Amino acid sequence: MKSSEITQILQSLKINPDEIPDKNESQTIRILLHIIEELNEEVQALKAELQKTRDELNQLKGEKGKPKFFVPKKNIEDCKVDPIFYQEMRS
Repeated sequence: MKSSEITQILQSLKINPDEIPDKNESQTIRILLHIIEELNEEVQALKAELQKTRDELNQLKGEKGKPKFFVPKKNIEDCKVDPIFYQEMRS
């Protein structure tokens, strides 16, 4: 699950710890939300590290890695990339 999806789900729950009358419950909710944020950040970092490791492994096996440049999918006509080159890259 993406970080933005988790944020969206948490916001849709409309949990406001300040509105919880019981101080212990309010503090517990704050702690749990903080733990969720921390774990999500850790998961994102581990995903990035895993992808980097996979890329390095593929490179060691002699495969080509991912290209280091970005070609936007939208408005390709506005891009200063030769359309023939772009089509060759996609095939």
